[in-house]
Amino acid sequence: MGTRRLRRIILTTVSCTVVAVVCAAPFIIDPGPNRTDVSTLFDAYQLFVQERTQQDLPLPASVSIDTLVQYGFLEEKEVVDFRKVELWLAITNSGLPQDWVMRARFPDQSEVILLNDGSVQQF
Repeated sequence: MGTRRLRRIILTTVSCTVVAVVCAAPFIIDPGPNRTDVSTLFDAYQLFVQERTQQDLPLPASVSIDTLVQYGFLEEKEVVDFRKVELWLAITNSGLPQDWVMRARFPDQSEVILLNDGSVQQF
């Protein structure tokens, strides 16, 4: 695996970890009943990337929660809170500020996108 590819994977993983901390804050402060632990999503994401890398399989540009459930990295009960939202996590990107790290599409078809530079765009 090339140094450049490894650097991208590390950058994306670090970015997603930061996002996980930000997203998890409300759940940590007030977990409430039946709330999804956001860190579970990012653990599954990291396992997905790690497994594909170890098996020398190509990494897709992104992975959805549905894919993580389909391949057994998450259980359906772990993502109940996200069922009305299509959520993708970026795996590969160029590291440019305008590249996205996470994107979510809501039932009304609006999208919220977290970019590498930490900004959030809504469409």
